Amino acid sequence: NVPFYLENLSPSFEVQTDVVSGTLQLKGSQAGLSSFVLPENALTVLCEGVTAPGVYNLPVQAIVPAPYEIVSSSPIAIQLTVKRRVP
Repeated sequence: NVPFYLENLSPSFEVQTDVVSGTLQLKGSQAGLSSFVLPENALTVLCEGVTAPGVYNLPVQAIVPAPYEIVSSSPIAIQLTVKRRVP
């Protein structure tokens, strides 16, 4: 249950989606993984292409620091409904 980090989403927009989290499987030493804290942006949705309200299918990028390796992540894309934020 890794939450999505919406990178470069304009503050004038808000998003709605049915999928609020993904999964991430890492490879590393047992000792290191037992104390590892997942970064906030581990599953990043790149939103720089969102310029107007609508439905977008955007890629999800898995990001973790070395020395850990990503074995798998899911989903590889997410569908977002983008609306203007009500002031």
